Amino acid sequence: MLYARASLNAQGGVRFGFRHIRKVDHRQTVQPFKDYTLREDEINEKYPQERQRKIPKRLRGMAVGLVQKLQIQHQRCAYKKLLEYYCPSLDPTRFGATLFSVGDLYTRLKAFQTKISNSSKPLYFVKVDVKAAFDTIPQASVIELMSSLSSKPAYRISKHVEIKPGENYREDLPGKRKAKPMRKWAALARGAKDPMTFEDTLKNNLAVGKKNTIFVDNIINQYRSADDLLDLLSEHVTRNMVKIGKKFYRQKEGIPQGSVLSSLLCNYFYADLEAQHLGFLNENDSLLLRLIDDFLLITTSHTQARLFLQKMHDGVPAYGVQVNPAKTLVNFEATVNNQKVARLVGTRAFPYCGAFIDTKSLDISRDRERRKDIGMLMSLVLLRGLGELVANCYSGRGFFDD
Repeated sequence: MLYARASLNAQGGVRFGFRHIRKVDHRQTVQPFKDYTLREDEINEKYPQERQRKIPKRLRGMAVGLVQKLQIQHQRCAYKKLLEYYCPSLDPTRFGATLFSVGDLYTRLKAFQTKISNSSKPLYFVKVDVKAAFDTIPQASVIELMSSLSSKPAYRISKHVEIKPGENYREDLPGKRKAKPMRKWAALARGAKDPMTFEDTLKNNLAVGKKNTIFVDNIINQYRSADDLLDLLSEHVTRNMVKIGKKFYRQKEGIPQGSVLSSLLCNYFYADLEAQHLGFLNENDSLLLRLIDDFLLITTSHTQARLFLQKMHDGVPAYGVQVNPAKTLVNFEATVNNQKVARLVGTRAFPYCGAFIDTKSLDISRDRERRKDIGMLMSLVLLRGLGELVANCYSGRGFFDD
């Protein structure tokens, strides 16, 4: 489901941009949004200032100042960086079983494998998927949870740029065209009165494991109060709009899908669910993983595996969680609510988020069948810079030396 990012008919100032939605599935979208309906000409008549100042050029043909665009970017950046960097550093457990990428699988599985290396018990796998996760998260609950994360009255958001050598960069080719350096703008968040300098951050965290990189501080910092950031989040969640044809609908359930904050909000929210409702899982013999809304439990306890399976299939109404039974998969015989659960048979390769996990050794491999359709795309990416590579090879030696 696609969403716009701001409320056009809000009386207060809107601090997020608006994105025009052209194609929306009416069957999935029209019913949930019944808060109000206004036609485009009615919005022009009732809220002329909002139309003149806030609506982008691609929607109404009016220019939007560069300053306003930059302000919108800063508004998005402030709370995102607070959730992404500062809060996890204070309490890493707030993210629970979150995987930020499939690449995190290796680290988590390796640590769990070391923990149970002396056990001869079989491993039980349970994979469940939350149905329409972003559309079912209660708005009031997620805002209440986010308000508990702010431990400081104000925060400081700083930006810096990281500069690295470009791809195919070689110093041993004098006179040859060198690739342009790669620049990446990043931001950090910390308490407004935190005495840590940018140099301290580099030594302790930012520069660790990064080679051939230049860090340049932007010097100018942005200061925001906790109340202002919470108001910004509330606006983002509760005043989200979608346009269907010439009508506008407010999203009353769920959080905006595809926004810069959606994944972070989902991770925090489901981490709280884990703490409140999945506390029966023993960390000594169980590993819970979650990539956004895809849960995977690996445990040596058959009892815990069945409890987790039953708990998730029963649903957690307070968190809007309802499992999609068609996507549930286990590697043992199981029945939930008089329905047999799909079981992995004839193989030890358990699929999870584009990877296979061996149900005995916990080895990881790629799901190549799933990725074969993008083989040509990957080939084109690898061919990037081929002309320069061939020229370099030809200048040094022939392809077929005797």
